[in-house]
Amino acid sequence: MMKIYIVRHGETQWNTERRMQGWGNSDLTKLGIHQAKQLGKSLANINFDKVITSPLGRAIETTKLIVGDRDLDVVVNENFKEMGFGPWEGENPNVLKEQYPDQYYNFWHQAHHYGTIEGGESFAGVQKRIAKGMKHILDTYGDNPDSKILLVTHGMIIKLILLSIKGLPLERLWDSSVVHASSLTVIEVDQDQNMKVVVENDVGHLGEL
Repeated sequence: MMKIYIVRHGETQWNTERRMQGWGNSDLTKLGIHQAKQLGKSLANINFDKVITSPLGRAIETTKLIVGDRDLDVVVNENFKEMGFGPWEGENPNVLKEQYPDQYYNFWHQAHHYGTIEGGESFAGVQKRIAKGMKHILDTYGDNPDSKILLVTHGMIIKLILLSIKGLPLERLWDSSVVHASSLTVIEVDQDQNMKVVVENDVGHLGEL
């Protein structure tokens, strides 16, 4: 059965400062680098047919650390970059609460009522491009029932992928826990392209970290 191994990038500096990242980028911290290397060790025995990464720096850096010196085919796919937050990117949460009280509240508590910030993306827009990206994976690599794909992406993207697979509405977005840095989620895909989550938000590779 086809398997897609979905990874969130390692911890970044902006993560530690609780800043919104979006399309902006913040480098991995020392811990983030260690997280990615540890995940790479845990995945070392899996022969991936393709490695797909978001184009954003933190995802590419995580991908390189996971792959290491293995001879794996890595491709960049724009559909898996993080949700764009426009002027929110790099901002402190307290500033956003003050300047955008309604939108900020809706984003974190009532996603189905969140519209968009000028220069940013809507949830509907992000869901549309994720669906395009997932369709490309299934159509391109799904002919091999034993194919294994590694996808390195971002927290919001993973939450929206899981929401779709589980058939849940957008208002349920925050029911589940935050996607952990360098966490692993595994999806199985059958011959009819039905998807099932078999591992979710796992950080067992980090040990006592």
